[in-house]
Amino acid sequence: YEDAIAAYAANGGDTGGVTYTPSSDASKAFYERIDEAKNAIEKVLSLNPKDTNSLFNLGKIYMSEENWSLAIEYIKKAILSTKDNNKMHFDLALAYEKAGDIKNAIKTFEKAIEYNPNDKESKLHLAELYSANGNPRKAVVNIRSVYLENKEDSKICFLYGILLAKNKNHTEAINKLQQSYKLDSTNHMAQFVRAECLTEINKPRE
Repeated sequence: YEDAIAAYAANGGDTGGVTYTPSSDASKAFYERIDEAKNAIEKVLSLNPKDTNSLFNLGKIYMSEENWSLAIEYIKKAILSTKDNNKMHFDLALAYEKAGDIKNAIKTFEKAIEYNPNDKESKLHLAELYSANGNPRKAVVNIRSVYLENKEDSKICFLYGILLAKNKNHTEAINKLQQSYKLDSTNHMAQFVRAECLTEINKPRE
């Protein structure tokens, strides 16, 4: 099932960021603009060290550079003055996740959902984090919430089916995987995992 989740991410799932290639002309121009923006933001912060937007934008710049520790530092500073900001909590959680701090990533995604109960992306990240870290029950709780609002989304149905299978709920997993395949007949992975679930159901019990 982990391979199936990885395949989902590789084929349209949210990977949480953009990878830039420094050798390309477009990327060189991108980094030049980033340096200009960083210098401008730092000038603002030299005059007003608590400017929320500048702190947050600097954190976002560090995220684009994959400097997760500085991204976390500046987004946390921004949050101090806007504690109920869903977007900032989401980006902070994403930085924690990329830095490998899974405990704080989970806690911060949960906080983002407190501020916006309809935060689909935070719930998807939580589902995958809980699944990867040995808590399939909580993974299913989060993906179910997303599924109820996105029943015609093949990828959501697929991920829901995968997590149900990991939670050994093979019968319901089969239904969701079949639903995913009906919505997108190119998703052959859904049929493959569905076959695995059928095998599990039909195993002789000792």
